[in-house]
Amino acid sequence: MSITDGDIALSMIYMSDGERHSILRHVPGEKARRVREELSRNEHVRILYSHYEIAASTVIRKLSGEKNVQSARRYFRPR
Repeated sequence: MSITDGDIALSMIYMSDGERHSILRHVPGEKARRVREELSRNEHVRILYSHYEIAASTVIRKLSGEKNVQSARRYFRPR
């Protein structure tokens, strides 16, 4: 899967735990673990909605088969 762990985690921040689980069960084990770690880190930083939108768009575009989609660039600030 060519989508970065950070992009996946950031695109899932507004999902419930159940929704996250139903998606991550389709992701290979090691990658799912890393995404969960990223989700945990995201709880301790301030994330602008615009960053979420960019990451979600990146994930959707990559899953839709678009080529040459750049990963979202992120700069997180502590809460």
